[in-house]
Amino acid sequence: MSAPVFDALRFQAASFDVIAASHAPPSLLAQRQTSRLERLLQAAQQGSAFYRERLPATPVAADFARVQPVMRDELMQRFADWVTDPALQLDELRGFTAGLARVGEGFKGYMAWESSGTSGRPGVFVQDAATLAVYDALEAVR
Repeated sequence: MSAPVFDALRFQAASFDVIAASHAPPSLLAQRQTSRLERLLQAAQQGSAFYRERLPATPVAADFARVQPVMRDELMQRFADWVTDPALQLDELRGFTAGLARVGEGFKGYMAWESSGTSGRPGVFVQDAATLAVYDALEAVR
């Protein structure tokens, strides 16, 4: 069994951040949103061959409409090009998520799951501890 992905300290810090942001003026929230989106898109371009092809070379956070939507089917077909951690292999992830015995268990430092495929094709999703902390904080505090 791998180490748990949940990190209580990160969760507490993210919760405090969510609470503080809920009292911020709209202009600060908009600035924060743009900054976070820009960092996310930069990380995608740096870590993913797929997104280096898809995203414009110039910053797009201020004009997010320039980013073309991506469908799950395309992401799953090009998983090796899309994923930003080369240690994650689609066949291994599918094997890991295939049974109920590993629900809640981490996979190579990530939480991993597969969708039911109601949109036509199941998607495999992974989140690291920092992302989970933000998600959990948003769910807990809002």
